[in-house]
Amino acid sequence: MAACILSLLTITSMGTAFAQTTVIGVHPGNTFDYSYRLLWNSNDPTATVPAEYVDLNKTQSIRISIVSVSGSLVNVDIAKHFKNGTVTKQNGNLDVNSQVIEIPYGVLIIRAAANPNEKIYPVGGHATLGETT
Repeated sequence: MAACILSLLTITSMGTAFAQTTVIGVHPGNTFDYSYRLLWNSNDPTATVPAEYVDLNKTQSIRISIVSVSGSLVNVDIAKHFKNGTVTKQNGNLDVNSQVIEIPYGVLIIRAAANPNEKIYPVGGHATLGETT
C-alpha cells in the first residue's frame, strides 16, 4: 500500500513539473536590432571564402519585430537591411517551448527566466545557457 501511494505521489509531482508553462519574455511591438561581421580564416592557402559568408557580410543589420504571442508561440517579422540599401522582409513563427523555429534568426529569441545550464527550449533541443546577461 505504501509503495502504491508513493508511486501515485511521484506521478502526480512529475505531472505538475511537466505541466509548467513557459514564460514568454517578449510582447507584440517589441523590436530587437542586430548587426554582425563575419571573419573567415584558413590555414589552406588555396582556400576561398565560402559564398554564404560573403553574402552574410553584405548585411548591415537585422530587425526582429514581435507581431504576436500566443502561449509559447511567437510570430515575428524579420527585416534584413543590406549595405547596398535594399531591405528584405519575412514573417514566421517560433515556439520557445519546443524549439520549432520556422524563420531565420529565430534562435535569437528564447524563453524568459532561463538559468545557466538549463535547457533553453524545455521540450526541444539540447542547447543550454552558459550564463545569463
